[in-house]
Amino acid sequence: KGLIVQAAASQTANMLEFQNSSGTALTVVQSDGTLHAKRYTNTAVNAFNTALAPSSGTLTIDTSLGDVVVGAPGAAVTTWAFTNVPTENSKATRVLVVMDGTDTYTYGDACSVNGSAVTDGVMWSGGSAPTATNNYDMIEFTIVKDSAGTIKVFGVATTNFS
Repeated sequence: KGLIVQAAASQTANMLEFQNSSGTALTVVQSDGTLHAKRYTNTAVNAFNTALAPSSGTLTIDTSLGDVVVGAPGAAVTTWAFTNVPTENSKATRVLVVMDGTDTYTYGDACSVNGSAVTDGVMWSGGSAPTATNNYDMIEFTIVKDSAGTIKVFGVATTNFS
């Protein structure tokens, strides 16, 4: 452990603050461990024209590289394979995939997390996978591992941005 910050018993003041030159708190860790940040920036992976080439229909998304993946699909996606997802119980990971569609490939329901198939596959908002368009499609996945270790993947899409 590089640094340990321990609150005092019954502490109510912030445990940690990052301030600007005027002394205004920008990022705060409260005494209960709650983090408050003025601004959070997601990390985008790839360029919009990067080929996202599913291998035999499986598109692998490495969640350790960033939480926004952009690119152009080169084929239909039948299976979403999420890798490097945190393995602890009671954790959730969100990934936004922005597809620059030039062809109307399809999106599937099957998925895996860290190499293990998820029994229910992607549980889509509205009950079925979105229809791909030849414009930009945004698909957000929330991967939840509950306190018992059960994994569910939820998907919601907004499609046809032009």
